Amino acid sequence: MPIDHETAAAALYAPTPTSDGQTATTPPTQAQAPKVRRLDPIQRAQRDVAQTEQRAQALYDDPADAKDVDGYDKTHASTQRVIIEAGVQRLGLEPDAAHESATEWAQTFNRYGLASSESNDLTEIAVGVMSGAVEPDRQAWANDARSTLTSEYGESAEAILEASRKLVAQDKPLFAYLDRTGLGSHPRIVSLIARKAHALRKAGKL
Repeated sequence: MPIDHETAAAALYAPTPTSDGQTATTPPTQAQAPKVRRLDPIQRAQRDVAQTEQRAQALYDDPADAKDVDGYDKTHASTQRVIIEAGVQRLGLEPDAAHESATEWAQTFNRYGLASSESNDLTEIAVGVMSGAVEPDRQAWANDARSTLTSEYGESAEAILEASRKLVAQDKPLFAYLDRTGLGSHPRIVSLIARKAHALRKAGKL
């Protein structure tokens, strides 16, 4: 027996009649409107940390999805190319060693939830120091970094600086690299680490 599609549609989508034969309708009311939940600063920090952890976990769970068609990290591909080029042309590394270094740094950037612009900024600073184009001035950098943190965080600057040290100390290879090169005192690097440490501290995770 052929199906009458119009009749079937009417039966499916017609309003349900009430006991008195009238058609039941439910007019939209203000109470039915979805409520928007506003997050306080601590909740926003917790959300940001959770999202960062989820992105990092996704990278470890399925590394193939984290790479582009050329095999570079999807987030930090441009940074990896800079590291490889600088490693070969300015630091005298073999191509395989430069590729390995770029891969390791991409993993580090992802672990800390850095954006592409942030990893590019850090790489630019590091290449300048490692190639000898920039002479490290640890004391001057440290003074500038402390002034920047005081300007950003006021009386909380020392606590944020201590949290930053604690965060980096948990990653021994990164700590050793920043200490050996002097980059751990660079104002822009200190500011970036401080923002990450501040978010983790507010979320109770540091």
